[in-house]
Amino acid sequence: MENPFIPQQEHVSSAKQTSRSFEDISANLRLEFSGLSPEKRKAWVEQTVRSMKNQLEMAGADYYQNVAELYEELKGSFLIRRDDPTKLMKLATERVPIEIASQMRGANPYPNSTLWSRGDAPAALAMAFTEGKAQIGGISMIAGFKKGKELSLKRLPTAEKTHQKRVDEGRAFARFASGTVLPEDLRFLIMRVPLKFFPEELLTEEEDLLFENDAEPGMRKKTRMVLRGFLLPKSMAAIQTKAA
Repeated sequence: MENPFIPQQEHVSSAKQTSRSFEDISANLRLEFSGLSPEKRKAWVEQTVRSMKNQLEMAGADYYQNVAELYEELKGSFLIRRDDPTKLMKLATERVPIEIASQMRGANPYPNSTLWSRGDAPAALAMAFTEGKAQIGGISMIAGFKKGKELSLKRLPTAEKTHQKRVDEGRAFARFASGTVLPEDLRFLIMRVPLKFFPEELLTEEEDLLFENDAEPGMRKKTRMVLRGFLLPKSMAAIQTKAA
């Protein structure tokens, strides 16, 4: 199965392959991944996580096993949104801007980002992972970025309702975003991966114990997730966010 997250494979890809859109690449990956055996799925995700970590660190990102420690480093407000991992990796490591647009549900715009700062309720940050279905092989990513000069924001109208269960809480943070996210706007990335697929050598002692317990016969299986954070260099995020 072709893996666009492994750098050496980029050199052998054809021009036709490298010119494909992010959406085409991701759609093909999801289709191919669904046909793999459980063993091959685990191997593919482990390899991908290791490669993504290495590429982000080579791009100057600081790696955080404990995402709470990353949040302590953040100052000001950020827009956060879940997006295709292929897009976010290109943005962070190859400085390829990404386009976002307020999605439409019928005749109404659909909120596609959340305005968040460190002092806000944790639910405001967790909300970003509930938006959309942008994931590959179980790997999901949310990006935190400043509102750059090529991005516009709108508040959620008072009369509108989000699809979130906690509508009142969600309305305060939800935003309609459209435009371009530039590399210098990006400040951090949060990766979420199922525990059963995460590379064992990168697990904490607590996570490793959970992994061993889940592997025991007769144990009730839970969908446990591992979170990892990447803080991008400050020089990439010099533009200050203006609350919409």
